[in-house]
Amino acid sequence: MKNEDKNDRAYHYIRNEIIQGKLKPLDTVDQTLIAKQLECSRLPVRQALLRLSLEGLVTYVSNKGAKVTPLSMEDLVEIYSARISLESMLAKVGARKCELGQILELKRLLDAKKVAVEKQDSVQFLQLDERFHDVLYRASGYLYICSLTDQLRQRALRYLHVYASSRDHLQSSLDEHTQIVEAIQAKKYELVGELIKAHIEKGMEVLAKEISNTDHLREAE
Repeated sequence: MKNEDKNDRAYHYIRNEIIQGKLKPLDTVDQTLIAKQLECSRLPVRQALLRLSLEGLVTYVSNKGAKVTPLSMEDLVEIYSARISLESMLAKVGARKCELGQILELKRLLDAKKVAVEKQDSVQFLQLDERFHDVLYRASGYLYICSLTDQLRQRALRYLHVYASSRDHLQSSLDEHTQIVEAIQAKKYELVGELIKAHIEKGMEVLAKEISNTDHLREAE
């Protein structure tokens, strides 16, 4: 395997472990263990950690190596405020321009998300969720702004996985997306934008409480 392939494999492996919460905030990344799991030297692991540090997912601590960066209230507010602004606009315009095939795809995705909720499969749910938003937003034709929201969603993935760890949150998200499709079919385009805004704001509120509770527990240790 080429060094570039090994570097990418290590990068994606560690990134997924962090995003999905298997490596938790402030956990030390065991380079030797990961190298053994991936059957590679420690060099690709170190290269991967450098990339992840640039993304803010890990932080180097003197004499302690790389630790998973804690979830941050500041990051949450910055990311979600930008999402609210961009996505509510894209949703409103996308709803107005949605064609029958796109509406049918949104309904198909709702059905698939119901199955994911029943199975409590948060990873599958989030993949379907990403596709749902992508179909609606790209219907707007504003592809550059869509690319910006894609970047924001990548930044938000850790937070989304925390939110999706609760079955109640998955069901709530599904119900909200069902309302969005119903509003599109009823041609209530302004309402679609408002529903997306409320959907993201609710997620931010839940996550803010989660981060606040975690911070209090950390201070008590």
